Parts: sequence; C-alpha cells; structure tokens
Amino acid sequence: MEAGQWIIPLIAALVTLLVNTLFIHFAASTLVKGRQRFRQALLVALLGSAAAGLLLGLIHPVWIGAVIAIAVWCAITAALYRTGLAKALLIGVVAGLISWGVAWVFELISQTA
Repeated sequence: MEAGQWIIPLIAALVTLLVNTLFIHFAASTLVKGRQRFRQALLVALLGSAAAGLLLGLIHPVWIGAVIAIAVWCAITAALYRTGLAKALLIGVVAGLISWGVAWVFELISQTA
C-alpha cells in the first residue's frame, strides 16, 4: 500500500463506527427503558463490528457467517443494555445493515480514488 492510501479505509472504518454508535444509541434510547449512555452504544458498536468482521472473515459460506455475526451482535446488545432478544435483534439487525451500507459506499469511493 502506498503512502497515503491507508487514509480512506481508516476514514471509512471511523465513519462506520460513528454511524453505528449513533444509531445504536438512538435506537436503544427509544426502545430500552431507562437512561442509556453513549459509551454503551460505542462498546456495542466496537464489539459488534469486531465480532462481525472476524466471523465474516472466518466462516464460509459468507451468508452463514453473516447470520452468526448478526446473532452475536444481538447477544452483545442484549447483554450490555440488559434487554430482551427481540429489542436487541431490532437494534442489531438495523445497525448491521447500516454498517454494511456505509462500508459499501466507502468501498465505491475508494475504488474511484
């Protein structure tokens, strides 16, 4: 990788993490009773993204890895927010879709750069 080519993937990762964190915080504040902290959302986003990346990279076929990654993200969300799996599933699925969408957009941008 040439000098400077690492900046777009780094920006993509940080923007994806920020978008996921903001969505998780908003969704948890809406769906889960009580006061929700932004740190909780950041932790869910970090752990969920790391787990999803690892699972998607290791498990083939990819669709099986995706299903397991969503389930793990759901479990992380349920544990950190102390909520049921239904609410955690809603938060996890939408956050996963947002993560994929943002990553896809940045992949398109990086291919044209």
